[in-house]
Amino acid sequence: MADEPQRPLRVALVSDAWGSSERGNGTTVERWRLLCPEIIQPVRTGDPPPEGPPPDLVHGYHVIRGGLAARRLASHYGCPLVMSLGGTDLAAVALGLPERLAVLSALDGVAVLTGAFPSFEAPFQGQVPFITVPRSIPCPSEVGPLRAPDGTIRALLVAGLRPVKDVLYAIELARTLRSHGLPIRLTILGARSDEAYAQQVDQSLRGLEGIHLLRNVPHHQMELVYRSHDVLWNTSLHEGGANAILEAVSFGLPVFLRSVLGNRDYFLPHSPPGLLFDGDLTSALHFHSSLLTLTAAERFDSALSGLHWLQSLHSPSLEGSSLLLAWSRALHL
Repeated sequence: MADEPQRPLRVALVSDAWGSSERGNGTTVERWRLLCPEIIQPVRTGDPPPEGPPPDLVHGYHVIRGGLAARRLASHYGCPLVMSLGGTDLAAVALGLPERLAVLSALDGVAVLTGAFPSFEAPFQGQVPFITVPRSIPCPSEVGPLRAPDGTIRALLVAGLRPVKDVLYAIELARTLRSHGLPIRLTILGARSDEAYAQQVDQSLRGLEGIHLLRNVPHHQMELVYRSHDVLWNTSLHEGGANAILEAVSFGLPVFLRSVLGNRDYFLPHSPPGLLFDGDLTSALHFHSSLLTLTAAERFDSALSGLHWLQSLHSPSLEGSSLLLAWSRALHL
């Protein structure tokens, strides 16, 4: 008798970010669903077990935000549990924050832990088998149109208005660069994730020129936003490695990233176009001044270098195969 065709793997992916395109977590889980449409069944935290055939395993995205719900669902089905680290999970353990013990205890019995970079494994000291699932983005086949120079530097910060993104620091840095004669304009794009912090941002912007807030933009319109800027900033205190960095590079922008975990990893083993910023004002001035003097050929070469970086280290095929490897390990396949 001929073997029956093997049915697709079933994975219940638990997250509180389904449908939240303005959040990086929402961007990631939706990208995973599109990478593995016949495998992943979306489950929002707080929802009851979905109808239909049981999953082969449960995958919780973000230990603090989705871990308990994922653990309950895995217990309900009696199947293995995979967990993926979010930025706050990593910071809690790496920096010894109050949530540290809650994160570590939530990993008891987890079959596989995943993170966006190999360095994310170190704080957990081998507590759970670890698989790197690198972030990815569909990469254009060629360099698209770049913004025409107009004598200004248009910087973009994609960040929710909450303390960890350190938007206040970005505002002060832009003000300082302008005070040194750089014709820089900063756009801050992000949801008011923390209203008290958002009000501090509002207050800091009063009377300032060249810096403005842009509220949520539908994801399908983000290409227009990226292509109207010259450089992407990321000033996070400890949540580096954002999806927005890959998106910006795909549209030809260099990046200006604070030197924190995640952002540092993007510069290893090969660097995207841009600067890993350690707080030195001289290097920030030099980097942004150089953007004003780039020739058309140099700007094209920089954008092309970014595409090659994405293709080699952040391709969808690599992310998809890494997910499959994590699930296979959890199921001992």
